[in-house]
Amino acid sequence: ELAIENKSLDTIHNDVLNLHKRTNSHVNFDELVGDVDHKERIGTFLPVLHLANHGKVNLIQEKSFDKIMLEVLKNGGD
Repeated sequence: ELAIENKSLDTIHNDVLNLHKRTNSHVNFDELVGDVDHKERIGTFLPVLHLANHGKVNLIQEKSFDKIMLEVLKNGGD
């Protein structure tokens, strides 16, 4: 059984916005999660999918297994 602890949506959203403000560019998912294990990466990715679903970010991946970039959308910083 795989137990995954999801980070809160607000926490992830704030982390994405802070990284975006610092770089003024797309946010690299690897930079967002840092050096964590596979379970924690999944626990961060699920809220990121919700942010994309709610129109806060756009997920960009050039090809399969390539890096994932998050583009903060105009209404993503409300």
